[in-house]
Amino acid sequence: MALFSFPNFGSRRVMGRAFIPKLFKLGYNPARAMSFLKLYGVSYRKTTFLSDWRQILGIERKRDPLKHVRKDRKPTDAVIQKTKDEQKHKFKHTYKAMLYDVEQGNYTTQHISIGTNKSQKLGNMDEMAFVITTSFKYTEANKFILSKIERESITESTANLPQYEYEGGDDEDYTNY
Repeated sequence: MALFSFPNFGSRRVMGRAFIPKLFKLGYNPARAMSFLKLYGVSYRKTTFLSDWRQILGIERKRDPLKHVRKDRKPTDAVIQKTKDEQKHKFKHTYKAMLYDVEQGNYTTQHISIGTNKSQKLGNMDEMAFVITTSFKYTEANKFILSKIERESITESTANLPQYEYEGGDDEDYTNY
């Protein structure tokens, strides 16, 4: 039997929230903190507790929304980051390429940004980033070998951008800047 009995869920949550900063300072992780609260009868729903833990401690939820978008699809507005900053194009796809330097024997990082005025399929953009990375003069001269390439983000500018007319289809408005 618990040491305390609380009449309803709300009061247990209020009590549990009061313990979170103290437990964190003592080095407790969320699972151990939940076990501690359960021992004293102050536990409540796990998802709610984890949400409170992140909110009170200011910890952001770990997630990669682009990870679950198929390459033959265009990303939805929910996974595209919005910015009020002006960009050359409406959408900016950012990639990070890891290159192995053959002469020095270490890895270097190359950041690539590809701008488009229309939303594009992720597979097309990944292929374009690969082509841009492998076409650098260093990779052609066998100084660098491409180790891996990762998609970092897609940013959409909400600033008023000038509208450009393109005669080609969706695949012809890629620009590296």
